[in-house]
This record gives sequence, C-alpha cells and structure tokens, in this order.
Amino acid sequence: MSAKEGLIERLLDPIDRLVEGIYSVLIILTFTLAIRARCAA
Repeated sequence: MSAKEGLIERLLDPIDRLVEGIYSVLIILTFTLAIRARCAA
C-alpha cells in the first residue's frame, strides 16, 4: 500500500463514520415519526 492510499483511507474513515451516524439517526427518526403518526391516527 502506498502512502497516498493510506492518506486517502485516513481521510475517508471519519467521513464513513459520520455518514453511518447520520443514516442511523435518520432511520431512528423515520421509525419514531411513523409510530407517532400511527398512534395519532
């Protein structure tokens, strides 16, 4: 593995974690809103 590849991986790793966090929050929000909408209706 070249130094350039290692640098790119190091830069992309926190972004991947951030995207995963955003996706999990979106999924939780979607479930919460769906349950609330079902309860309200």
